[in-house]
Amino acid sequence: MKNIVVNSLIILLLSSSLFSKDEIDKKPLVNEDKKLLKENKLNQKEGKKDSLDAISKDTLNTVTNVTKKKSNKKVKGVDTSVYTKVKLIDAVLETLAQSEILKSSRENVIQYELKLKNAMAEYYPTVNFEYVRGRTRSKPNDEDELSKFKFFNDEYYKFVLRQNLYSGGSTNYMVKSVTKKFEVAKNQYKIKLDSEIKKAIKAYFDVVFANRSVMVNERNMKKLNKILEIVTIKYDNGAASIGDLTSIKANVANAMTKLVKVKSKFIESLRYYEYIVGTRFEKTLPFEKNFDIKIDDFDKLYKRALENNKNLINYYKSIQAEKFKHKSIRGEFEPKVDFELSYKESMQGEDIEEEHEQDLNGKFRVTYNLYNAGRDKNKVLEVNSQIRDLNYRLEEEKKKMKWNLSKIHTSITTVSDALKSTIEEVVASRKMVSSYWEAFKLGEQDLQALLQGQKQLNAAETELVKFEKNQVNDFFSILEITGDLSAFFDVDPENPKFIDFSKSDYKKTVIAKDGQKIFLNLEKEKDKPKKEEVKEKKPKEIAIPEISFEDKINNYIKKFNTFDDESYMIKIGNFKNMYESFAFIKDKKIDDNSFSFDILDKLKIKNIVVHNNFKDKALAKEYISKFKKDNDINKEFSLIKVKEVKSLYNSYLAGLEIKKPKTKVKVVEKVRQEKQIKEFSTNEAFKKEFLNSSDNFYTINVASFSNKKELEEFILSNDIYEKSFFFKYFSSVELYKLVVGIYSSYDNIENDINELVLKNKGIFPVVEKIENIKSQFKENLDLNIKETKPKEYEYISLKQLEKQKKKEEEKREEEKELRSEILNNKKEEKAKLEAEKKVKLEVEQKVKAEEQRLAEEEAQRLEKEELERQRIEKELLEKERRLAEEKRLAEEKAKIEAQRLAEDKAKAEAEAQRLAEEKRIAKEEEQRLEKEELERQSVTEHL
Repeated sequence: MKNIVVNSLIILLLSSSLFSKDEIDKKPLVNEDKKLLKENKLNQKEGKKDSLDAISKDTLNTVTNVTKKKSNKKVKGVDTSVYTKVKLIDAVLETLAQSEILKSSRENVIQYELKLKNAMAEYYPTVNFEYVRGRTRSKPNDEDELSKFKFFNDEYYKFVLRQNLYSGGSTNYMVKSVTKKFEVAKNQYKIKLDSEIKKAIKAYFDVVFANRSVMVNERNMKKLNKILEIVTIKYDNGAASIGDLTSIKANVANAMTKLVKVKSKFIESLRYYEYIVGTRFEKTLPFEKNFDIKIDDFDKLYKRALENNKNLINYYKSIQAEKFKHKSIRGEFEPKVDFELSYKESMQGEDIEEEHEQDLNGKFRVTYNLYNAGRDKNKVLEVNSQIRDLNYRLEEEKKKMKWNLSKIHTSITTVSDALKSTIEEVVASRKMVSSYWEAFKLGEQDLQALLQGQKQLNAAETELVKFEKNQVNDFFSILEITGDLSAFFDVDPENPKFIDFSKSDYKKTVIAKDGQKIFLNLEKEKDKPKKEEVKEKKPKEIAIPEISFEDKINNYIKKFNTFDDESYMIKIGNFKNMYESFAFIKDKKIDDNSFSFDILDKLKIKNIVVHNNFKDKALAKEYISKFKKDNDINKEFSLIKVKEVKSLYNSYLAGLEIKKPKTKVKVVEKVRQEKQIKEFSTNEAFKKEFLNSSDNFYTINVASFSNKKELEEFILSNDIYEKSFFFKYFSSVELYKLVVGIYSSYDNIENDINELVLKNKGIFPVVEKIENIKSQFKENLDLNIKETKPKEYEYISLKQLEKQKKKEEEKREEEKELRSEILNNKKEEKAKLEAEKKVKLEVEQKVKAEEQRLAEEEAQRLEKEELERQRIEKELLEKERRLAEEKRLAEEKAKIEAQRLAEDKAKAEAEAQRLAEEKRIAKEEEQRLEKEELERQSVTEHL
């Protein structure tokens, strides 16, 4: 036994020492548990050292890498020439690496991860160990009458295993709820990430465009100082008036004021940028400003935002978490089943007979709450209220997001258009000022015109900077709303090492050329071919283009129209078609003085070629002989006068014209009739019942609709027309209010509301008193009075009229059949009712007879019960009398016994006194005898 106790103590001491060591040294715990408790910097993934060297200059859009490129600029004591220029992605990644807010948000994610682990631990059993050693003093002592107390040792150890077997799904749904809350925390972390990126972007572009504003105003100041210098020289030489001098001085002073303001703003932006990015980037200068800005139309952006906007995702997941929590709380209404297994070994104890006593105990425990003053129900209602609250806030967030997205989308579209016109204005203003400046130096241009032009140029350049800033800020704002901001920079917050500095080329500064666009994507591209050196080449002689075959023929036809009608041409025929004749002309190279066309010969179409023109018939025949001799031709040659050719050709052209056929007008006879318009209206029967119901009753206020079409679709889709009432009311705009049902209490309202909410998304029905609805209806009574609209007419064809009449006839037949069916049903129902009435009377008679019989039996039973009651009362009275007598006798007996005991006690006390007196007398006698003995001895000694 002692060995067991010693071993147990050693195990306890070792385990406690290990636990204390774990508490002191948390480093191993951090390494084992995914570094959850670590509080140092964010994990940063460094890129390979050769990653940037591998990127070609062409990949960076021919941006030159300069290690020590400096600009000669000093603004208010800040020498930006020693600053290193950095790109936007460098600033963003450095901001994320240094952000304390992001680290704090990450710790919140870690806390929820631990909460999730705690929730998961509810699935596992708990094992407890207990060791007790002590000493007990017990009173009274039943074993030894002489000892007042009983002492014994206690020593035992115990293992207890507990496991929950069933809790109504409470644990399962609580784990799901905490899982969703964990996802909400991660999404909140992403929101903080986007917020930090947005701050870095704002700080970056504030510096970029403030710097550009400084450059614009410095250029303007430089020009005005040059003009002042020229005007001062002219004034000293008498070539300019005092008005010109004071005018230019006023412009210079005004420009200086603007320059001081923009420089101050630049310094302020630079300081804010250093605060956001961190101390490592204190001597860095942003420079990027050009990006490929392409956005989709508003509908696509809005659809994407509804799915990916992180604020909306927060609401989506929070609502899911609350729904799981709701199911978990409803598990409190179910019984709970637990299992407990314990092993106990007692070494010493009060009733332990053997040296060791071992107990193994297993039990199932079922607990079920019967009453707790409605606490569980209130928890369920509270969670329901929280879900409705989140739904309301979600709808409001959607409206707000849509408004912001619409505003920014309109802004970026407008700014893009304005940017194009402003660039054109800047270019034109620069040309204008340049021409004014040359003329002013020569003394040919008025000073005021030059100043006005310079002022216009400065205003246009300032406006251009403003538009560029608005455009790029709006672009990143749209990315934030659609949830694509972190993806734009390839930042993955799901990865613990999400900051990839291999995408950054800080310390390898890139300088953008004028008008060049810088892209954030630095992925490798295929090596582009290098530009070849331009060699000097001799200018080539420009060849005169030849006239085409068709043009030659067309030119000859124009020339043919001027020929003398009595002159002759050679007719060559016949050819199958135009293609064959063209091939002949091209083959014989006679396209300069020939053309072909179709003729009609004995109702057959033939193609001929007419060639050359001769004033004399003999010359024409001589030409034909020579042409046949030079060319082996089997075609028929003949002479024809030009006037005959013109006649044939004009007939050919006339045959090519296609006359447009006359439009066939179809006459349709129409009939004028009244336009039949079916209007959706409320159920009059339910309306009457609703308005006549008690003011203290309740109804469900479903929703308000902006138009009657939506209202009609909602009512018909939910099949609530028979128990619904709607009316028009005015609340800044005209709306339709829909209420459903009449309820005297809250008993069935909750089920109907839940059914409506489950069937329809986006509605939030509430319970309202009928009195309030009636009051609102009366206030808007003028809006709900049916107006007598003028009759509208339409024209329909006889065919449509015939169809309409046919439909009406069919409808009448259906109504007739329906009426006859209803009459037959009524007759059947009447006969059925009479039969039922007869049966009912018989049943009532039987029931009445049965009731009479039962009444008689009941009277007999009551009479018997009364007799029995009287008998029982009599017995009870007799019993009470007997008990009273027994009590009296017992009291008398007790009194006698008490008297006897008192007498015995008195006798005992008297006996005790007598014994004490006898003892005293004996003692005194003994003392007297001793005294006498002493005196006798003294006398004896004296003698």
